Amino acid sequence: RGQQLNEFGHDYTQVGGPIDKTICHLPETEIHNLIRARIQCRRVLDYKKMAIVNKKLMQFGVSIDDRAKAWRADGIWESSLPTQIPRMSDCQTIEEAIQAVMFGKVADHITALDHLGAFQPQHLSNM
Repeated sequence: RGQQLNEFGHDYTQVGGPIDKTICHLPETEIHNLIRARIQCRRVLDYKKMAIVNKKLMQFGVSIDDRAKAWRADGIWESSLPTQIPRMSDCQTIEEAIQAVMFGKVADHITALDHLGAFQPQHLSNM
């Protein structure tokens, strides 16, 4: 697909701070090897093996963000999607909704699976 690979043989970039050796005990070369293996599993649709690689990366404190094509092992866990997303009807303002996402102040029944329809375009027009 014409993707640009880095010197490690994949197209993911390290973000965040340096690898926190108190959390991640893998050498950086092993992290890159696992990321490469994970991408290959996904390419050939071997999701079972990919899940094993994901589990190993998570056990060693490596966080992967596929949307950003980024990884980190600095002890800060980020995700493209929050685990809970508020509905506009649960918040009075867009600022309140942002705070709810950032600080987890969302009703328990709202989950990431509910995210379709969480924010309608008309609610974003004043941003």
